[in-house]
Amino acid sequence: MQRILPHFKTTLPTKPPNISPLTPLKFTSSATAVSISDADSSDVGDETDPSLTINGKAYIMEPNEELFVHLFRQCTQSGKLSEAKIVHTHFNSSRFKSIVSLQNMIVTMFCKCGSFVDARKSFDEMPIKDMVTWTSMITGYAQNDRHEEALKLFPKMLALGLKPNEFTFASLFKASAAASGGDHGRQIHSFCIKSGFSFNVYVGSAMMDMYAWRGRLSDARSVFYGLDRKNAVSYNVLIAGHARTNEGEEALNCFREMKRLDLETTHYTFSSVFSAIAGIGALEQGRWVHAQLIKSDIELVAFVGNTLVDMYAKSGSIEDARKEMLRTDVKPTTISFLRVLTACSHAGLLSEGEHYFELMKKYDVEAEVEHYVTIVDLLGRAGHLHRAEKLIREMPIRPNSAVWGALLGACQMHKNIELGRIAAERVFELDPTDSGPYIILSNMYASMGMRIEAARVRKLMQDNGVKKEPVCSWVQIENSVHVFIANDESHPMIDEIRAKWGEICAKIKAAGYAPDAGCVLMFDDEREREAKLQLHSEKLALAFAILSAPNGATIRIKKNVRICRDCHSAMKFASAVVEGEIVVRDTNRFHHFRCGACSCGDYW
Repeated sequence: MQRILPHFKTTLPTKPPNISPLTPLKFTSSATAVSISDADSSDVGDETDPSLTINGKAYIMEPNEELFVHLFRQCTQSGKLSEAKIVHTHFNSSRFKSIVSLQNMIVTMFCKCGSFVDARKSFDEMPIKDMVTWTSMITGYAQNDRHEEALKLFPKMLALGLKPNEFTFASLFKASAAASGGDHGRQIHSFCIKSGFSFNVYVGSAMMDMYAWRGRLSDARSVFYGLDRKNAVSYNVLIAGHARTNEGEEALNCFREMKRLDLETTHYTFSSVFSAIAGIGALEQGRWVHAQLIKSDIELVAFVGNTLVDMYAKSGSIEDARKEMLRTDVKPTTISFLRVLTACSHAGLLSEGEHYFELMKKYDVEAEVEHYVTIVDLLGRAGHLHRAEKLIREMPIRPNSAVWGALLGACQMHKNIELGRIAAERVFELDPTDSGPYIILSNMYASMGMRIEAARVRKLMQDNGVKKEPVCSWVQIENSVHVFIANDESHPMIDEIRAKWGEICAKIKAAGYAPDAGCVLMFDDEREREAKLQLHSEKLALAFAILSAPNGATIRIKKNVRICRDCHSAMKFASAVVEGEIVVRDTNRFHHFRCGACSCGDYW
């Protein structure tokens, strides 16, 4: 149908007009007008007599299917719910309202606009739903953190005999990554194999990401190596997974392979690689990756800059961390300052730490509780215990258990029992279930011969139902992780492990190592205390790694508490008498032991 208005005449266009932006745009008819700029309008006129008004000019045309496709896409991209509802209202009054492909676009549009009530209502009211319909609703839920709802739709879809496609599976794996409870991901993986999509790189990347987020990196690697082909996305997922699990060397190897295959690297690639390098403190490798970033001409955006600063700071190069952020005119954020302050704390750089803490004011960055934790730790470990306490009491925000815990740790280091008791009591009030402060205070009392007070703290811990977490260390050899607990007899190679540590201990004693029996507080007999000392978990892990790993290989040990003075000393001496580097990651930092010295400079 064609209708003639004064001064303008046209025929029905074959393509929708180039309409941008949506406002002002009006659907009008002889009876009424529906304006996309008017969110309260709800009436529409005679569907057989529409015209289109754009920027105040009347165009003669009958809305067609292509025009609705265009409008739905515009609303989806803009995310404006009020405009989406107006277009939807007009669509429902048109003769195209029964077209399934357009109804599918409505579901996606409302999901993108954040109205799941409208999306689900449109979905439920559709008389006919195809595979795209179900996938659109599943994807909408999955992309907006409504994971359980996305997963519940899948069996209903299958019950109708509909077969999922690659987009369905990708959204289901995204939902499975974050859904609580159950093993949804593995079940969907099984169905994916039956459907023939397990080797698809798009589906495979989503599956890898799901496994990586669930902490099952070995499954993610299996999927990766089973893909028919690998692209930049699949490599990025694997690199990010290695970074999250502190497997820096593996992340670097993946990055090198990406470069070798000439795959495109993105902001996300470099952010993940820098995070991984920060975890292992590999400064030279970090500088090489930084050079690759510069060569790639990728703009240094804030989140990449944050990880770059973090990498330099944790690798011990504070100057590089400071220069990089300021030279590129990227404004430091709260995270940027936190990383630099943490590095200063680890290195004992008191004046530098205080400088950067004051510098936050220049950049209008408000100090958060995490920043105060690092400054209290820095002041306390430098021996300025009362300055640290004064800072806590003058904080503009309420100190949490971590702030008082930092002071408690410093009091243990400097044997200040009175201030340590005050700090411990504050921690008990704020976090009564944390076993760490009870153990620290009890050990402080015991080390000073105050056995009754130590016993009282242990009793308080017992009365509050607080259980001490077993101290353990673990080391990975090839694809197996071996866990060791102090004095543990359960490892099948325990006899060989003890014999090997006996050999190492004899060598390091000859080199000057003297056991610090003060690190074992609960045994009176000096000989028994030293015997217990030699069975600390990281020493067992080291002996096992030397027995099992190739000669010269870097040994990486992780520990769930801070390494004790004696084990730190033993590791330094051991690094001088065995081949290769020893890296110990405790709850506080990485310790790189080489040739009889530690990267921490004995300050931890």
